[in-house]
Amino acid sequence: MTLNKLLVSSLLAISLSTPVLAKVNNFDELASPIIALMPAFKEVRDQLKLNDEQAKTIDAWLAEAPKKKKELKLEVIAVRSELREALLSRDSRIKRDALKTKLNDANSRLIEMSSLCARMLTKTLSKEQYSMIVDKYKQSK
Repeated sequence: MTLNKLLVSSLLAISLSTPVLAKVNNFDELASPIIALMPAFKEVRDQLKLNDEQAKTIDAWLAEAPKKKKELKLEVIAVRSELREALLSRDSRIKRDALKTKLNDANSRLIEMSSLCARMLTKTLSKEQYSMIVDKYKQSK
């Protein structure tokens, strides 16, 4: 991605997010995941009355996904640290741009993991079961 495209994309993202940030008025929102349905799922799991196939699918997900997400979060933290140091030590713009791209990619993968979790739940659960999770999630917000 050229620097001009990166700048235009960044400015567009900022301009589109400004109304959201003004409404939220809480910058902690920037640090939280886009969506995290598993804590809500765990709270209502017993009420969902999962069948064996549903339980097997979700248990397999729970056995793998948290490990992958933790690894990715550690990667994001490491890249942020690298970028911070590059900015402080006045490294070349090329190096800083490469680190920004690497950070954006890692953040995108984190968002995608949340999206895949929601997709897995929508494919595995009935509409009623999924609605129970969403309701619980919204109540926690």
